[in-house]
Amino acid sequence: MLHLYNVLSEHRTRIVSLLLKQIPREVKAYKRITQGEILQSIDHLYDAYLELLASGSDERLRHNFTFIARMRVPQGFPLSAILRAFFLFNSAARQVIQENYLLQENNFSQFNEAMSKLESTTF
Repeated sequence: MLHLYNVLSEHRTRIVSLLLKQIPREVKAYKRITQGEILQSIDHLYDAYLELLASGSDERLRHNFTFIARMRVPQGFPLSAILRAFFLFNSAARQVIQENYLLQENNFSQFNEAMSKLESTTF
């Protein structure tokens, strides 16, 4: 998981930028809050996901997701919207991982390893 951790750390700015565009575009409920609020949620979840990769513990990730859900549901967000926004991380990370490995020749084993870890560690 260390390799995936390194790739996600190195390309964090790009992934967060993709998420800031995708979340309000694909999950309409998020158009009601500011980009700053979305960014804050992304940052907390991103840090927690990196901790999962580093330690193997998903406790912080579960805590942050629960906190965000408890904050958004009273604001009228359906739980499905919160989950949909959460699942967009996988899509954005996959795109950046693919872009990263397209630039490198004969690196299929690392690409497959990173994709496998991404798929097995995201909800």
